[in-house]
Order: sequence, then structure tokens, then C-alpha cells
Amino acid sequence: MEMFIQVQEERKRRKAEGQRANFGKNITCFSCRVKCPICGKNYMRNSRSKNSDGIKAHIWTCGTRLTGGSKACPGKTINEIALKRVSAKVLGLDEFDSNAFDEQIKKVIVIGDDLLEFHFNDGKIISEKWEYNARKEYWTEEKRRERGEKLKKSWRMKNDKKSNNDTSITK
Repeated sequence: MEMFIQVQEERKRRKAEGQRANFGKNITCFSCRVKCPICGKNYMRNSRSKNSDGIKAHIWTCGTRLTGGSKACPGKTINEIALKRVSAKVLGLDEFDSNAFDEQIKKVIVIGDDLLEFHFNDGKIISEKWEYNARKEYWTEEKRRERGEKLKKSWRMKNDKKSNNDTSITK
């Protein structure tokens, strides 16, 4: 009987914590906290392909939009760097701290194209504008220069092959 009670208590705990109760899933402090104002679903974290430095770009997308496309839900996608930057600002921090976010934030609602609404555990609500500038944040000056050189090299190779293949017979 005691085992049954322990199992029931564990089930209650997991239900209350939701996705965050499953240690097998790769979750962050934003998991189950970033919400869509249109359909009410949680946002889900996705990773985009690695860049030349081996760094993945992480974005957060409405769960309905992710599974059903933009026609199912037009909720805006937000990159994780912007989410962390705005969260730090709202929390009054110089740099993002996931523990501080966990302790203070109940949920974040992504409203429209440029507004995040932070709901604090104490009932306070703060709205903050954000700007989509993933290219600025992921593409440093050094990365741009490297990419430019790589493209120039590939163009030169293509042009060299074309000029070598263009053999014309002259009489």
C-alpha cells in the first residue's frame, strides 16, 4: 500500500511540473513557459543547422505552427539569443541567468511581431519590445569575412573550370 501512495505522489508531482518533470527530455528554463497568445500552446525549441563554427542556432516556435504550419497558427518565431537578451533586460541583469529566470518568471507570451509579455511569479507583468536580428547576432564581422572568402574561392573555381572547358577551334 505504501508503494502505491508513493507512485501516486510521484504522478501528482510530474503532472504539476509538466514537461519539466521528465529528466529524459532536453529542456531549458524556457520550456513550458513561452506561450502563444493565438492558440495557447507552448513554444518548442528547435535547432537549426550548425554554422562554420559548429554553433547551432536555437529558435522557439509555437507548437501548433511547428506541427501544422503557418496556416495552423501564425504565431511569431523568436530566436533564443533575442529571448535571452530581452529576458535579461526585464530581470534587470547585465547578462542572462537561467536560475534567475526560473525563480522569477511564470510565463512569457510572444505577442505579434515584436512584443514579449513577461508574467512574474509575484503577479507583475512587464511588456518589452524585441527586434529580430538573428543575422546580426550570429554573423560576426569575422564570420562575414570568412564566408566572403569562401564564396570568392568557389566562384573562382567555377569560372576557371568554365574557361578551361570552353575550347574553341580556330582555323
